[in-house]
Amino acid sequence: MIEVTNLTKSYGKVEAVRGVSFTVRSGEIYGLLGPNGAGKSTTINITCGLVRPSAGSASVGGFDIARDPIAAKRILGVVPQQSVVVEELSSLANCLFFGSLYGVDRAALRERARRLLDWMELSDHADKPAGALSGGMLRRLTLVLGILHEPKALILDEPTTGLDPQTRLLLLEKIREIARGGT
Repeated sequence: MIEVTNLTKSYGKVEAVRGVSFTVRSGEIYGLLGPNGAGKSTTINITCGLVRPSAGSASVGGFDIARDPIAAKRILGVVPQQSVVVEELSSLANCLFFGSLYGVDRAALRERARRLLDWMELSDHADKPAGALSGGMLRRLTLVLGILHEPKALILDEPTTGLDPQTRLLLLEKIREIARGGT
């Protein structure tokens, strides 16, 4: 589903990524681990199509991210480390906004958003401004936004950072559930 081959990225004389290769199959949870400065974020950014590699390749669902970025991004969900919500909008309004950006069918979007908010235990907060949510709730909402379009592959950048133990366990179980569904 995700294939990275001999990936290299240099910024001038600084080599941020050197010869990274890995494959992630459908339904598999794969962790990219390493110390700060090891090139994890750069590798993620290349795989998401945000940064062009100096050498090597990355593909999602067989679509090369550099040669066919639109096709690759259609089947890729991304949950960044930082919250992407519009704080002034409610949780539901954020879902409707992001879902429209993904091109989710308008007729199905509201129902899908409500189902996912319920699944992430955010139904009671659907009409509250996202800026009023706790950090853990924002993290769960960010996951909902990343899967609204039902991606075949999902990249999560440090999904449990800063979460309390209970929310961390909930989020990890939801990630396992997504993987069991084949993502």
